[in-house]
Amino acid sequence: MPSEKRQFGDIGEEAAANYLKQKGYKILDRNWRIKGGEIDIVAAKTSGIIYAKIKEIIFAEVKTIEGAG
Repeated sequence: MPSEKRQFGDIGEEAAANYLKQKGYKILDRNWRIKGGEIDIVAAKTSGIIYAKIKEIIFAEVKTIEGAG
């Protein structure tokens, strides 16, 4: 079972992912591990319906704080 701190962070990451989806981004990966650490969210905005082309890519590090919002 994840710690309370981890669960709290997961809530923030989910909120960030939902925000990006509402702004038209597709979530490509979450908690993507790289040599130096981890990227919380990788998202892209695309154009086109059949042959989607990436217009913009976002690498997001999410920090969740109590009392925000």
